Amino acid sequence: VSEGLYLNNLIVDYIDASKIYADSLSAVSANLGTFTTANEKGTMKIAGTEISVKDINGVERIYIGL
Repeated sequence: VSEGLYLNNLIVDYIDASKIYADSLSAVSANLGTFTTANEKGTMKIAGTEISVKDINGVERIYIGL
């Protein structure tokens, strides 16, 4: 086995980024399901390949999707 850290299965509760030193760092991806956020102007929902933005009255103002 070459130098480095290899894991088959890992569950992490918290990572302190100030303790990470690396010459390079690869991206990590995850399937997070549906993400919804809201404020006084309306809501935005991201699900799969779709993004929907609705105003405070629930009227869809922006839709992007495949």
